[in-house]
Amino acid sequence: MPLTAAGQTRLREDLRGLIKGDVRCGEVTQQLYATDASILQARPICIVYPRNTDDIIAVAQYAAEAEIPLHLRGAGTSLTGESLGEGIILVFSRYMRRLLRTGDDFVRIQPGMLRRRLNSIIGQSQKRLFGPLAGNVSSASLGSILARNGAGIHYLRYGLPSEHLLSLTVVLANGDVLTLDRNALIQPLQGDGSVALAQEIAYGKEYIYAGKVAQILENRTSNQLLESANQLAVNRAGYAEHSILRDSHVDLTQLFTGSEGTLGIIVDATLKTVSLPNRKGAAAFFFRSIFSALEAVSAVLPLRPALCELVDRRRLTMIRDWDSRYRPLIPQDAEAALLVELNSGTLEEPLDAGDCQNNLKHLIDLIQTKRQLSFHAIRVHTERDFQLFDQIIRRSELILGRMHQTIQPIPLFDDIAVPVGAIHTVVGDLFSLLQKHNMTASLSGHIGQGHLRVHPLLDTSQPDMIPTLASLVEEVYATIWQQGGTISSEWGTGLLK
Repeated sequence: MPLTAAGQTRLREDLRGLIKGDVRCGEVTQQLYATDASILQARPICIVYPRNTDDIIAVAQYAAEAEIPLHLRGAGTSLTGESLGEGIILVFSRYMRRLLRTGDDFVRIQPGMLRRRLNSIIGQSQKRLFGPLAGNVSSASLGSILARNGAGIHYLRYGLPSEHLLSLTVVLANGDVLTLDRNALIQPLQGDGSVALAQEIAYGKEYIYAGKVAQILENRTSNQLLESANQLAVNRAGYAEHSILRDSHVDLTQLFTGSEGTLGIIVDATLKTVSLPNRKGAAAFFFRSIFSALEAVSAVLPLRPALCELVDRRRLTMIRDWDSRYRPLIPQDAEAALLVELNSGTLEEPLDAGDCQNNLKHLIDLIQTKRQLSFHAIRVHTERDFQLFDQIIRRSELILGRMHQTIQPIPLFDDIAVPVGAIHTVVGDLFSLLQKHNMTASLSGHIGQGHLRVHPLLDTSQPDMIPTLASLVEEVYATIWQQGGTISSEWGTGLLK
């Protein structure tokens, strides 16, 4: 929605008169915020850096009255374009990034605060952290993590971000402010006219909105709600309808988390923290076939691992070439690797060290000797070992960016997930589809929760690339849905899906 020069000037002056934060409408700033980490582009008309909640209320009301779309942006690392749009962009990373309060087992934060920064502070002072992570390890903001509510690398250990949420303060599109506490769930009140006004005065807007949401859900059929409840646990597509109603009470925090900013703007949140993990048992398994690696997952999951990651041959080879420390560790003929960390408790409540090592020994013996799936395994013992272990996981996500300029990984299927029991079948079907279109691909993912990143490797200079990809997308998505999977697990839905 481009504006004339006069319209830009009026918009800028209007907003500057309303808020204490910064307003930027220049061409250079517009271009900077027209992209994120996705393959999409959308040029906004204005960028606002709010300083406080009052600024957000004012911008929301102005945008609603002027019928201008409002888009929220944290660190801009989304792969699906959630932070892009042609309206007003609200950027929290400049001013609204503070740690507001620290308790023994909780923190209260603003949305622009980075998870890495929070964990650095409370890790040093309290030996605690906020566990869940969906997105970029180094730059994911907590507001975006909550808005996405994705199942990231630590899902097997910590679950979803919404499970660690205590309270939210949210600004709605009309400027209303809701304070939502999971320890004081709302029993919706019913009424209209003067009755509704009296209820709002007596109990607050939260009760009125809770009643509206409850009414909407009551109109849903039991089959529709059951379908929502039976979806894949790591499915992030749509709203979590089944988790909102709890014993005639309404938990609106579960409605806003995972909504990707479509329902309201998170301005602060109170989060549970946990003791730092006691890391004592991990191993890297190497396989001559990616299907052997997938088969080994069934041996890992009964031990309730903290982490189970898949890395394919192409990524392993590039990591070996990039960092010489991995050359003696990663076999040249490995087609795939499973990186597994077992749960060893926390620093506050560590599990018995002997039991941890016995579990790891049992797992190695099972995968390597009894089932003869892996031809090589490396135990992870020391702090340096764990640093290398963590780095290979992080680098496996980024390493394809170092490929030759002509052949490029296409991030179309980097966030699919299926039931773990269907992984073997799905990967076989995906390889068949790629072969049908004369393509190769690189494969990795949080395989312990059924998550896959499938990056087709294509010559971007070929003129028929777009039609071929369009056909492939339809076929891949159909395969995922047939197996009860999702196309949105960690990164959200955004504009791309």
